[in-house]
Amino acid sequence: MPSSKLINSSLLLFLAMTAIAGCQKKDAASEDTSANSTETVATVHLPVTHVVKENLANLVNVSGVVAALPDHSIKVSTAVAGKLVSVPVVAGQKVRKNQVIARLDNRTLTDAYKQTLAALNTSKAGLDQAHTNLQLAKSTAERTKRLFELNIAAQKDLVLAESQVQTATAQVAAAKSQVDQAKSARGAAFTQLGFTEVKSPLTGIVAQRFLNVGDTADSATPIVQIVDLDTVIVTAYIPVVLPARILPGYTAAVKSASMPNQKFHGTVTSISPVVDQQTSNILVQIRCSNPGNELKEGMPVTVAITTGVHNDALVVPSTALVADPEAPDSRMVYVVQGNEMKRAKVKTGIERDGMIEIVSGLSSNAVVVAKGAYGLPDGTRIEADSDQVHKTSAVPISGN
Repeated sequence: MPSSKLINSSLLLFLAMTAIAGCQKKDAASEDTSANSTETVATVHLPVTHVVKENLANLVNVSGVVAALPDHSIKVSTAVAGKLVSVPVVAGQKVRKNQVIARLDNRTLTDAYKQTLAALNTSKAGLDQAHTNLQLAKSTAERTKRLFELNIAAQKDLVLAESQVQTATAQVAAAKSQVDQAKSARGAAFTQLGFTEVKSPLTGIVAQRFLNVGDTADSATPIVQIVDLDTVIVTAYIPVVLPARILPGYTAAVKSASMPNQKFHGTVTSISPVVDQQTSNILVQIRCSNPGNELKEGMPVTVAITTGVHNDALVVPSTALVADPEAPDSRMVYVVQGNEMKRAKVKTGIERDGMIEIVSGLSSNAVVVAKGAYGLPDGTRIEADSDQVHKTSAVPISGN
């Protein structure tokens, strides 16, 4: 029995030592695998782009509203009251300057004009008669004077004859005055009659029609509105705290949300010397060509005013910038050197259309990671082929 117990104890001890040795081998193998994994360097696949040089415009972006030039948006009314008998234009129709756009019932004014013509003819006849009477009075006076000198006519006859000349002269003057008054009345009646034809004061487009045939028109009620939008004024408000100085003559690009792919070119024409006390803004007006009349009066637009151009600026995509872990308020990019990414701290300038100017920290021949590099350690290995470089390269940026 003692011998049997000794054999069993020896067997248990052997099995325990074998299990311990197996665990130690597994631990060693795990440590070797971990070491080999640590020694493996990860490689990332990210798009890259070349740093490019471009002439980059410094822009001030503001909102504005389109308006017609002064005296180029007119609500047309008539100078005399009357019933409309014709309105031959409709909204959207193009009209020429002095084209008839409405007619009033002119029968009463036509009769009045005819009466003034008759009165003028009567006054002219009266003037002719007054001239005849004056000539007769002068002839009588001359004959009487000769007879008086021959002691044939009495002095009282001569005085009477001279008095008749004076009377006839006064009658001629009165007749002339009547003719002048009749001419003035005729002219006024003709003008009033002309007002029954309402004419367009400018070449443009009928924006609205307010009255129709049968309506009564007067000087206080417009018949149509006509606008000329070949050239427009864009009114914008610039914050007084804006650091950029805007001057008359600066160029501007005007865009509308309804036409996102179309750009209208304008020029700053005036800058108000007064600051709006309620909004702390300054009124700026931009004169803008609008040959197709696509900009409408009252339309909201965005205006990009060019205040300067940075020539040969170094430009990269905005997505290439990442926060500097050592200075969160600063920015950096990852520069591709060989097959590694190296951090480069940069200072930035103008940002526009998804691109940003690099003021310092990069050279013009550098290649940088275009996007997706946030949080990667310095020296990370990278692979990028030529297709990636081409697709993410910077696009040209112009002034407007």
